[in-house]
Amino acid sequence: MAQKLLAAGERVVDVPPKLSSRVRLLSALARYNADGSLDGSFEGGMVVTEMGAWDEAEALAIQADGRIVAAGSAESDDGDYDIAIARYHAITDNTPPNTTITSGPSGAISGTSATFVSSEPGSKFECSLDGAPYSGCSSPKSYSNLTDGSHHFCVRAIDAEGNVDLLTPAQRTFTVDTKAPKVDSVFPAENATGVGQAVNVKATFSEAMSASSINTTTVQLFRAGTTTPKAAVVSYDTGTKTVTLNPNIDLRLGTKYKAVVTTATRDLAGNQLDQDQDPSNGNQNQVWTFTTNS
Repeated sequence: MAQKLLAAGERVVDVPPKLSSRVRLLSALARYNADGSLDGSFEGGMVVTEMGAWDEAEALAIQADGRIVAAGSAESDDGDYDIAIARYHAITDNTPPNTTITSGPSGAISGTSATFVSSEPGSKFECSLDGAPYSGCSSPKSYSNLTDGSHHFCVRAIDAEGNVDLLTPAQRTFTVDTKAPKVDSVFPAENATGVGQAVNVKATFSEAMSASSINTTTVQLFRAGTTTPKAAVVSYDTGTKTVTLNPNIDLRLGTKYKAVVTTATRDLAGNQLDQDQDPSNGNQNQVWTFTTNS
């Protein structure tokens, strides 16, 4: 909990001349923040209690449940002074907030920005990446120029009372991947001849791919010199990272075919295929040809 200073004493209250020629002193408690400002969460910073005409709080005790006991004196109706004791139901907040990441990186990504919340309004946050010391941050928190590979992000909330979420900070582990995928091998091989008519065309990628990006519009087979793709079924094996194109009918004898895997295919981080891996000329399709037997 944040440092607080509790003070007890008296507060002078002017009485209208028509009522009395005396001023009055009332018992007062004030609570201050560590910077010396009044703690607004404590009834605006000060509590004034009327017990008699001339009151003063002289001693304080804080119970285990956070309630405050003030003791002092108060002037009675006959002008004598009596002991005065009051208990204030000011509950001390020692409960840390709970931190939750509501959106952000998970799995393979090409960039990162995390959004997080606290279970208590008015909380501040501290963030840590890859085991670095916690430092102040705000939501959303973004990181740039992260190296490819695994990263671990933590965020903890600090409520208005200074309680820190030490035991249950929110955490995410993710992998930054900025490298474009490519096709490592194809079947039939580039410029192969004597290929069987019932062949299934295959391409194996350099890394795991997003299955939703692999379909009959991103993986196609053409008869050389034509622009209409052959009707086929396209499937993707996540275990072998291989796409298979199975033509609906057998291929023609002695005919040259062109297979294409387009740049619309993406890896799990969303990076598009780039077969030549040269960013200076944009992303490139994987294209190869083969000829069926005669």
